[in-house]
Amino acid sequence: MITMQPTDHLVGINVQGDYYDFEAFVDAAHRLTGMWPDENYKDPYYSCSNRLLGICYDIRHAYQGDREVVVKDNGLNREVMKYHNLVMSDQTVYYSVNILFPEAIFMATTSEKFLSYAQKYYGKNGKKLMEKEGWPLYYEYPQYLKDCAVIRSFACLIWGAVGDVIGEAALERILNSQSPYEAYIGYAAQYIDKFDIELINAKLDKRVGKLKTMAKKIVDPDNSYYQVYADVSAAARAYGCSIHEVHDPDLDFPEEIEW
Repeated sequence: MITMQPTDHLVGINVQGDYYDFEAFVDAAHRLTGMWPDENYKDPYYSCSNRLLGICYDIRHAYQGDREVVVKDNGLNREVMKYHNLVMSDQTVYYSVNILFPEAIFMATTSEKFLSYAQKYYGKNGKKLMEKEGWPLYYEYPQYLKDCAVIRSFACLIWGAVGDVIGEAALERILNSQSPYEAYIGYAAQYIDKFDIELINAKLDKRVGKLKTMAKKIVDPDNSYYQVYADVSAAARAYGCSIHEVHDPDLDFPEEIEW
């Protein structure tokens, strides 16, 4: 079972799970994003799928042993092992990885709209896409239901970790502020990058307030988002590229984060 809790310095979420927990999440996310072989900037949910795959990157490295490892008791004792004729450890290895709060909140916020869009990769529609695009395989509709359950569970754990920091009442107000008409299509994810840097650079005693504001603005975009979108769109037109290819040189991520 995957578990989440805020990091000590409230910069992000510590995610822990065993090998199969993490592998199931990564596999589900790759199926839901269509497993595109190349960057598909025309995909209306490119930002959503790209940020989800960014989380997958860290989780995959975690269960490959490239991040932290935690050893926990698994509930076995000598009596149980003797009864089942087992010789094994009474501890289990869990893998651990940290995710920045803005990245996690964006993934949780956009998950339902993205999951609805991703249905086209499964079942009858998926088979048509396979034939049209020349994909080697497609996935049946029951697999879509299973993959949605994995992502929804992950998103709920994210909101739980956010609530641990900002409080139950604030979390409820923020989630209730989400407009059913916001589709997150063509989203300028540079906005999330700005929040990443802002939270990292904030003093510890200011991070709870910062996190409340950021969560509210990700769930319910205001003029600050639309200004970023306008700036990114102008730069994309000037350089003749997609908004997803625009990079803000002023956004400088530190090499080390004090989680």
